[in-house]
Amino acid sequence: MLGLPALVLILGIKDPKPSSENKALAELPKLDSKELDPFPEAFDRWFNDHFVFRNSLVSAYNQLFIQVFNYSPKPKLVGLGKEGWFYLMNNEINNYTGKLQLTKRIAERSISELNWRYDTCRAHGAEFMVVILPSKPQLYPEYLPSYIKPAKNGSFTSHFLKEIKPNIKCQIIDIRPALEERKKQGLLFYKTDNHWNNEGTYLAYRILLDSLNKKGYHLPVIELADCKLGDSIYPAGNITRMINMEKDFVENARYIFPKKENYLQERPKENYPCPTNFPYCWTYEEVRQSKDSSLPGLLVFRESFTNDLLMDLLGGSFSRSTYIFDSWEHGLDLAILQKEHPNLVICMVMEGFLDCFSNYPNNPKLKK
Repeated sequence: MLGLPALVLILGIKDPKPSSENKALAELPKLDSKELDPFPEAFDRWFNDHFVFRNSLVSAYNQLFIQVFNYSPKPKLVGLGKEGWFYLMNNEINNYTGKLQLTKRIAERSISELNWRYDTCRAHGAEFMVVILPSKPQLYPEYLPSYIKPAKNGSFTSHFLKEIKPNIKCQIIDIRPALEERKKQGLLFYKTDNHWNNEGTYLAYRILLDSLNKKGYHLPVIELADCKLGDSIYPAGNITRMINMEKDFVENARYIFPKKENYLQERPKENYPCPTNFPYCWTYEEVRQSKDSSLPGLLVFRESFTNDLLMDLLGGSFSRSTYIFDSWEHGLDLAILQKEHPNLVICMVMEGFLDCFSNYPNNPKLKK
């Protein structure tokens, strides 16, 4: 019995359930006769990650916790909410509960950084804005685990808007209140993912375009009539994949497919160098080109909430649009700014990352 796992490995028997945990599996260590001490521990890590049926056993263990005990098998990573809702227990929760604090230092550095970005963009002929996107706990607190409580004195976002917005030159567009009103008409986030669904993405686009057009941009809007709509099944969210249960949960989803051929044309990437610490270099730079070259140009510094659908929609409302996913730093890359010559620069930030302006400044004075 003790030798069965080793025998199975030798025979090459594979686990029918692939791993989808959000971690890198240990590599098989090399045996060095001159340095034997590290080998046993390294081999143990490799064996624990690769023994046959590990993934099936992990999935069964997780199902036991969730279905029998109604508790997350990884409570520090994944929160099991009400009615099948899952939440990431990270900066999104910290923002909601008040664990993430707007200190005097963060406020001062954020103000200095945002004013520097505004002045820098103006010097290059562009307007600079910040767009705040909602986190799942903020938009759907009613499904949170019962032990998660909101901050008594308000979230980080609420303090950010109160303390920083009056002291900066750039405009902040907060799309959260409008989305909160519209959520009564249908789900805007996936239950098994921390991102918004296609409905939420499209509404965010419309809210943003309405805000920009009220400021005098006169941008064309991609209507739902210009899209293909369909109902389907969303097979797995990124949160359930983190506990190796992506095959155990599905949910209904409405898909929105813009008819891109009607308003977009091909455009090659500039191949801006990807940061060495960014794991998704294939999507570091995304580009769109409208068939209407008379529209304003757009440069967006983003993360995953600015998804393919949102980029396709914005691509039809601007002429040349470029989207930079810079490892969740939401910076202002001067080389890219100078190359793109946009009319508008947007830092599109999910509210859980609002401390980025203090943590990852581009203002030379703050880097000292």
